[in-house]
Amino acid sequence: ELASLDAQPWWNASADGLVLVDAGGRIRATNRALEELFGFESDQLGGVVVEELIPESSRADHVRRRSAYESRPVSRPMAASQLLRGLKSDGTTFPINVSLSRISLDGHDYTLAAVRDLTALVDTESELAIANRRRAIAEDHERIASELHDTVIQRLLALGLGLQTLPEQIADAEVGERVSAAVDTVDDIIRDIRTSIYGLRSYSARTEPLQQQVLAVVDEFRPSLGFDPEVVFSGAVDEVTDAAIVDHLIPVVREALSNVRRHADASSVSLRLSAIGGQVVLEIADDGRGLPPTMVRSGLANLANRAVALNGQFEVGAGQPKGTVLRWSVPLEVLPQS
Repeated sequence: ELASLDAQPWWNASADGLVLVDAGGRIRATNRALEELFGFESDQLGGVVVEELIPESSRADHVRRRSAYESRPVSRPMAASQLLRGLKSDGTTFPINVSLSRISLDGHDYTLAAVRDLTALVDTESELAIANRRRAIAEDHERIASELHDTVIQRLLALGLGLQTLPEQIADAEVGERVSAAVDTVDDIIRDIRTSIYGLRSYSARTEPLQQQVLAVVDEFRPSLGFDPEVVFSGAVDEVTDAAIVDHLIPVVREALSNVRRHADASSVSLRLSAIGGQVVLEIADDGRGLPPTMVRSGLANLANRAVALNGQFEVGAGQPKGTVLRWSVPLEVLPQS
């Protein structure tokens, strides 16, 4: 007599899977949506206990729940039902939501279960949770970075600027050299902190255009340089989104400007960044005292290493008519080194 359900318009028109279960827990009818949902043919589920549609680990609990429902068959809407997992014919499981209601046919009482696939919803909620966690981490990183920049670095900068004027006032040459070394140490600490700040901000900063990231670094150095650097962009700079290039280029800008501030005694600096002809080229020129005959080149070696890591080139030389010119270039398409 249950075959007449197939003739009912609502039975196979339902988007949810429908299954009719008798008092013993055996399946008496299923609609096409349920068969497609679980991957069974229309004649494979008749007479099978409904627990065959859930993972084996949950079956004993489901029998208890089904018995409790049979003793007090109150309609349970889908929104209020517990999140369960269904078992497909191929052995895979998926999240489902089930609503229950009592139905009488030909003098017999049955449980009608409507089953809905929640895979898309669960995936969306999982992605949203991951995005929220990432946002919370990024906000925490930004807070820490701002505190470092607004408090620690500013105090160190003030200390360094104050110490820079002391060697000329100290008669003892050895003491003066020790003060100069302390100034260099403070500068190194500032550079390291700025590198750490960039690391904290790199996750969220990569979503910003490259020009904006470069200008942010220039803004950091403007107070300690004492003048406004000239900044010129050429070509499709904001189309440079390769993380490998950006993650090297921004520290290069920072270290180059730090070197100008520490060693050049310059009154002007120009920064030119271009993305033309398959290359990213950074050129920073100052009008300072130029390269000394002897100097610690660890910083310059670091800039060169960053270029080599991207199959690029690094050059530094005398400016015209004076000062120093730094040129750092890498290909837009970074190829693995052989």
